[in-house]
Amino acid sequence: MTVSRPPRDRVPVLDVAFPGAACIGHEPELFFPLGNSERWDRSIEQAKRICGGCPIRVDCLRHAIDHSEADGVWGGLTPAERRRFRRALRTLYGADDALVRRLLTGERLLVPPEHLGSVVWQLAWHGWRIERICLATAVPRPRVRRSLTAAQAAADFLRAAGIDPRPRATRVTDPIAPAHHGQQVA
Repeated sequence: MTVSRPPRDRVPVLDVAFPGAACIGHEPELFFPLGNSERWDRSIEQAKRICGGCPIRVDCLRHAIDHSEADGVWGGLTPAERRRFRRALRTLYGADDALVRRLLTGERLLVPPEHLGSVVWQLAWHGWRIERICLATAVPRPRVRRSLTAAQAAADFLRAAGIDPRPRATRVTDPIAPAHHGQQVA
């Protein structure tokens, strides 16, 4: 667990919420490098290696996401990667579970555009083909394909970060849980 970089006129206060974190004992500047230089890139790479072996990496990442940490490496992800991570979570899990359940039980519903990626992802996970999704949601085939492609890219990103991308209805744990390697996504 690391701390956000404080303003220059304040002394950093260590957050001891995650005892046993791999970053304990390392310089905070390693996780919060200044500038965009080659040294910055090396610091980020080293911080990510440290995070990669950390037993509380998932808790650290959850903290950064929940508290919208804008700086530093948290849970092995940079601020830009965390923004992409949040988008991936919204893409895959943004829809109301009740909406997906209603579609799975055979109702035909209009899906709000902001939930289409999540709905398509979850229906495809349950084995639905594009044609069936189009019929159930009244969404044109090209749009369903684009949504599915975006959802698959989001799932690939989460998988690469070590996160299980399965839909909530089929997961035993929450979305920020260690990935179960070897499982295929529909």
